[in-house]
Amino acid sequence: GNITVYPEFGPDTLGLSRQEEIIDGIKVIYHRKTFKPKILPQNNYFRHGDLYNQKKYFKTVNRFNSLGAWRLVNIEPLVRKNQDTADFTIRLTPAKKYSFTANVEGSSNRSAVSGNLLGIGVNASWQNRNFAKAANTSITNIRFGIEISDKKFIQTQQFVLSHNIYFPKPIPNAKWIPDKLRDNWRTVFSFNAGNTERKDLFNLTTVNGSWGYEFQSKNTLFSLRLPNIEYSSLTPRAGLDTLFKYNPALKNIFTDGLISSVIGGVTINSEKKNVIKIFRANAEISGLVAGLISNKFLDDNLYRFFKADVEIIRKISFAKSALVLRLFTGVGYEFGSTANPDKRNNLPFFKQYFAGGPNSMRAWGLRKLGPGSSVKEFSGVGSNPERYGDVQLEGNIEYRFPFIKPFGIKIDGALFTDFGNIWFLKEEANPLEPESVFKFSKLGKDLAVGIGMGFRVDFSFFVVRLDYSYKAKDPSPSPSNIGIQNKWFGYKPFKGDQFQLGISYPFIL
Repeated sequence: GNITVYPEFGPDTLGLSRQEEIIDGIKVIYHRKTFKPKILPQNNYFRHGDLYNQKKYFKTVNRFNSLGAWRLVNIEPLVRKNQDTADFTIRLTPAKKYSFTANVEGSSNRSAVSGNLLGIGVNASWQNRNFAKAANTSITNIRFGIEISDKKFIQTQQFVLSHNIYFPKPIPNAKWIPDKLRDNWRTVFSFNAGNTERKDLFNLTTVNGSWGYEFQSKNTLFSLRLPNIEYSSLTPRAGLDTLFKYNPALKNIFTDGLISSVIGGVTINSEKKNVIKIFRANAEISGLVAGLISNKFLDDNLYRFFKADVEIIRKISFAKSALVLRLFTGVGYEFGSTANPDKRNNLPFFKQYFAGGPNSMRAWGLRKLGPGSSVKEFSGVGSNPERYGDVQLEGNIEYRFPFIKPFGIKIDGALFTDFGNIWFLKEEANPLEPESVFKFSKLGKDLAVGIGMGFRVDFSFFVVRLDYSYKAKDPSPSPSNIGIQNKWFGYKPFKGDQFQLGISYPFIL
């Protein structure tokens, strides 16, 4: 029978004058026109004259609930007396249009360039659940952070603004997509801009815009960003110029420029009995189309590269304990067709891989491992304080078990080992450092291994993680430790170790 929709149903509309509009055979009754009436038939799965279908009824309820613009969805059938027909009234109670969240975070780190660092960050997020009056969701995030050094007061200062709009449908409306699959699509527009000032090293300004699609099918999520445009402007400071002087290969890494790419990805989640599995794969190619255009700006700035990585995670739960396994591998190749010779040897540093830190090789500090079996100082003349690479291989094994529960707070213990490294890919780009280039023949030699133990303090709404790890095999020590390079358990106790503080479990699970 007849279908009537009240998209603004609630006590605050009592006494207000109402308007009616018929769209695709559906009567829409509104008071303020908070929502565009045309979006209501698009998300309703039954029409006047249809044979009643219980599946379509629940699909309509779930669809309106999933949009987030309404907090209550009620569909009431009214059967016509002595007829085989029912009229339906859909009452939608709007959710609060806006929400605001903010948080403060802190961190501590040790940098060979900057000394001891204390970081403070402030994040704020503003959400609009009814952007453009079409039940679209927009999220604006602002981040401001500083790092305070014992050498200079403010060592790092960062400001980032991001804005994302999520459209719960494919845009433009693709008629070739079957109706049963069309609601599994989401269109995403993203814009990001940021500035990072690292005293004595560089000032980096980045701007990024992308248009993309996400498709969810049961336990699989496909994503595509087409196009993805990024521009980065890097201004070297005195400290970075000094690093260039003693490490010429770094000039091929710390570069700015333009990326015009296509990014695709797939994530598969599965759970069976006591085993949870996650598979993720991503690929990006830059310069595929823009590289065909010849002009001075593109020749000077455009990167032409291919980058792909795969991650496999498995969590096996036992009666009271769990075993988590992770394997990650990634490779990026800068094409020789890149016009600018300064950009054709390596990926830019903001696209390269790095290892170390609380979610990677935990026996090493952030960006302190590799590349390969190269040996360099981490500070001073001729140093290389931060390590990047075009290739990464990493594996992690962690066994978790219950420990104690003081004051009702659950504290679990963990034993773990991490193994992996990063490498450069092109030997001709790094002729002075052959040990930093990836070769299968020296993979066993180049792999770093760390072992450790830790605690996971579970406060229900978040987990604090404390890890202590020891370098069981170090392929890239400082020159003063060259004698223990790649030797098993070469470091004296409490010498080749690292303490890590993290939030949440590593590797997602």
